[in-house]
Amino acid sequence: MEKDSENETETNEIKEESEEEKNTISCSARIGNAKRIFIFFLLNLVFVSIGTFSFHALEGPNEDKICAESRAALKEFTDSLIKEPDGSYKVTDEQLLKLVKSAEIFAEEGVPISTLIDPNNDCPKLWTYGGAAYFCSTIVTTVGYGDTAPKTSEGRMLFLFYVIPGIAICGALLGEIGLLMSNISSRIRKRFKSVPAALFWTLNGFFGVGILIFIPSLIIYLSVEEWTFFESLYFMMVTFTTVGFGDLTITAYDWKYAIMFFSYLGLAWIGYIIGTITDSVRSRLASDEKEKSSEDNKDIFSEF
Repeated sequence: MEKDSENETETNEIKEESEEEKNTISCSARIGNAKRIFIFFLLNLVFVSIGTFSFHALEGPNEDKICAESRAALKEFTDSLIKEPDGSYKVTDEQLLKLVKSAEIFAEEGVPISTLIDPNNDCPKLWTYGGAAYFCSTIVTTVGYGDTAPKTSEGRMLFLFYVIPGIAICGALLGEIGLLMSNISSRIRKRFKSVPAALFWTLNGFFGVGILIFIPSLIIYLSVEEWTFFESLYFMMVTFTTVGFGDLTITAYDWKYAIMFFSYLGLAWIGYIIGTITDSVRSRLASDEKEKSSEDNKDIFSEF
């Protein structure tokens, strides 16, 4: 009896030491994850800042030049009009064709036709510091709406050297955020072991979709753009899947930054979901292979 009691005590001590070791490793892993998130966040911030100043310096002056040229083209068109005795203006086919061609050229350079036609409309300022930061964010997240793109040869050359390191740094940050989400999800799962796995992961999915897709879509629908809720939802899905068609884009710069923030979280969440599904499939396949190997070994021994 005394021997059994001693063995039981030793077993309990081993279990306690094992639990303490697991907790220590888990705590150390969480701290390491937090450190990596902080480091990659700083790297991403520095890299986006470098891109912001660089693209602003290269594309800003060209944008001002194109805007001035569009104003000059509009003035040239209005000055060439012939005033009729009744006070109306006569527009020849040649003048109209020239205006249309000018509108096409400036539209390709980022100047809307409405700006060219109406002198009261200001030229869009796409390459301010804020606009350049937004552009760099769409690069590193690979969203790439296409509403802002470099027009100068220097800007395009910079893009060639900027894009791959930017995506790599952002990908590392998103991976660590996804790992954090996975750790939080695992801890919640341990606390609610009685909840069926299918129900838990369904709720997990609905929570992510609700927080990261439906709520931003609702905000856009109610207060940002004159879109339907379906269009807002469509835009957020295009953003989070990094498809970035560009047929719908946010025009208010304050909300562009907010959408970029949500896109970082959304991309990390999608990566976390994909990683979880992949790990589950791998674990299931490994378990099936182990069972099959065990059965094969039993068959071999049964022959003897």
